[in-house]
Amino acid sequence: MRSAFNQLLPAFHLRDAIGDEARFLSQLAKSLGYRSHIFCLEADAGAMSDVTPLADFAACDGPDAINLLHYALPSPLSDMLRGSRGHKILLYHNITPPHWFASESRELVHIARAGRAQLVSLAGAVDLALADSEYNRMELEQMGFAPSGVLPIAVDWRRYEASSNPVLLKMFADDFTNILFVGRVTPNKRHEHVIRVYGCYKRFVRERSRLFLVGKWSGFPKYYTRLRQMVDRAKLGDVYFTGAVTQQELVTFYRLADVFLSMSEHEGFCVPLLEAMHFGVPVLARAAAAVPGTLAGSGVLISPVATPLEIAWVAHELVMNQPLRSKIIDGQREALAGYSSASIASRFQDALTGLG
Repeated sequence: MRSAFNQLLPAFHLRDAIGDEARFLSQLAKSLGYRSHIFCLEADAGAMSDVTPLADFAACDGPDAINLLHYALPSPLSDMLRGSRGHKILLYHNITPPHWFASESRELVHIARAGRAQLVSLAGAVDLALADSEYNRMELEQMGFAPSGVLPIAVDWRRYEASSNPVLLKMFADDFTNILFVGRVTPNKRHEHVIRVYGCYKRFVRERSRLFLVGKWSGFPKYYTRLRQMVDRAKLGDVYFTGAVTQQELVTFYRLADVFLSMSEHEGFCVPLLEAMHFGVPVLARAAAAVPGTLAGSGVLISPVATPLEIAWVAHELVMNQPLRSKIIDGQREALAGYSSASIASRFQDALTGLG
């Protein structure tokens, strides 16, 4: 058996993109003959069986060990990686720039700033810097990390085979146009712009329409309140802030959706884009940050100068123009193939080979 492959991550959660990635890499490392361990500061109760106690890290470390830190926020794990004896890999999942939190929380601004400062301090301290998108890799390069590469997030699609929620189907499976956005309610995701587009769609394009905003709002109560007030002032009906949802509810919203609309201005990767592609929902997304790279030439990108009404009409074309809709969905399926487990496994093995 080969040496150890040790992953360090601050939090190991179920139904979480980074958690999925850690499990995938652990299984892949085992298939390659490595002794695989996942170390974390906290974990969901249902994930504990996959975790090795952090106190055992030193015993699993060694000159031939491969130690990988999943980086998305500051933590003591950065110093553990820096002081480890084995090969050191950073896998960067992005930190939202602090200015997006200025109107919400001083604490979040502090955490974001501290996270970026700690990240910069690791430049030159790791043998390889990986990022889950080219956008994030370029950010690492600008900070002085070298060599660098891209290792996309490996989504566990088995979780998306859940049956649909019968209550949601009974409520919303009708002739309304269903516009969907999935993402935590945070300022950088610009839910207010999604609402403006929907307002134009409902008033000037098709009255029988609704908007699903799927994602938890805990942590950003000021922003969420402003959004609700915006909907109320505009007297917009059929806007649904779902809050946190179950996996069954999530897949049901995708199956109900006619178009996925993202106006986000900062994404390090954006897993919901892949989810929409997986469910055959045409994607209409603002061309910002990692979004164009994640879509990989598929979907429809929104220009920064496009007006809400113009975007609404494009959304309607994606819903009603069947030849166009089919073309976009086919293109998304082709792009999604680039995120296959085999493709990501090949990239990972190349990275390990580069470490010798």
